[in-house]
Amino acid sequence: MKSILQSQVSSNSILTLFRKVRPLFLFGCLNLFILFIPTKSNAQGQFGVSFQVFYDNLSAYGSWVNNSNYGYVWAPSVSRGFMPYATNGYWILTDYGWSWYSYYSWGWAPFHYGRWFYDPFYGWVWVPGNEWAPAWVTWRWSDGYYGWAPIAPGISITFANSYNYHQYIPNQHWRFVRQKDFGIRNIHQNYVGADRYLSLINKSSPIQNFREDRTRNTTYNTGPAKLEAENKSGRKFSPIPIREVNQPSQQLKNNRLEIFRPEVKKVTDGVAPAPSKINTWRGQQQPVKEVPKIEKQEIQQPVKEQPIKQVPIRQQPVKQVPKIEKPEVQQPVKEQPVNQIPIRQQPVKQVPKIEKQEIRQPVKEVPVRQEPIMPPPKIERPEIHQPIRQAPKTQQPNLQRPIRQEPKRVVPIRKEKEH
Repeated sequence: MKSILQSQVSSNSILTLFRKVRPLFLFGCLNLFILFIPTKSNAQGQFGVSFQVFYDNLSAYGSWVNNSNYGYVWAPSVSRGFMPYATNGYWILTDYGWSWYSYYSWGWAPFHYGRWFYDPFYGWVWVPGNEWAPAWVTWRWSDGYYGWAPIAPGISITFANSYNYHQYIPNQHWRFVRQKDFGIRNIHQNYVGADRYLSLINKSSPIQNFREDRTRNTTYNTGPAKLEAENKSGRKFSPIPIREVNQPSQQLKNNRLEIFRPEVKKVTDGVAPAPSKINTWRGQQQPVKEVPKIEKQEIQQPVKEQPIKQVPIRQQPVKQVPKIEKPEVQQPVKEQPVNQIPIRQQPVKQVPKIEKQEIRQPVKEVPVRQEPIMPPPKIERPEIHQPIRQAPKTQQPNLQRPIRQEPKRVVPIRKEKEH
């Protein structure tokens, strides 16, 4: 009995102890759960940042210029021959797709935000943007090759990776490598010669592996598929996770990409963002103006207007054809004057009868008809003249009688001879 009582006392003490410790236990578990939840960086906080983060952090590595078409653009201070997504960097596979990792300290911004265009005076110039992506390039593949080129400002991601956009990109703005060399660090040493770009572009097709980032309302192209790249290159690619940091920078550390990628807003309340030092644009305006015209050709000459116009055009002529054929039945009207012509020729043989009728037709003129209202009997008189035609028949024998009288005159002439 004592043992039973002791066991009951011990169990009751444990229950009372657990009830006292339970709140502390739950609080400790909650803290551990919060520690392991990934949090966003302060720079990417609820309010985001503006273009001022670009103006302030890139001024030391180039010059900001006021362009009439795109506003404030950035010309980097780089060596001759620089090209975005081709110089001083290489491609790495991340959780977001193929990302361009640059050795430049400022590479966190121009290769993941905005667009690039080429100017003969400044070289490659960057236009800031508010959407983040692993890279803003157009991807293509050919038999045994991968190729890419920077997307120009104002071009949508769908049109940039369409079948026709490559026609608007100069050949020297492309970079091609063999598929077995794709993904290596010294990729710049394996670019195909520029003399082969034209043939590779004409034989290539677009890579359209689009991905939508719903948290930021952004759509981008991830580049070549992982399995295809592994099969073509003969190497395995493990996607590297991306970790966001609070300061403008990027680096590969502990097999992950640490990069500054805040949510950028175009419009902010208060003072408009602007660079501290702004230079006047000295480059050419023509190549910059031609770029936005590309979208107008692709959007306005689309196929949408053709079916709308073709449908009525095909229906209208079908209805008009029978209407046009019916008036053509009037062609026999033309045959009537043709029939009248032989009618005129036939009476020509009956010269006296037809000519008199033709002469009487002009008599039907207004003055002739008005005067002889009384002469319907006069019309009967020409019928009386018909026997007049017989009169010359009686005159013909009269002409022969004087012929008989002539020999009578000859008789006296003969008598004179007798004397």
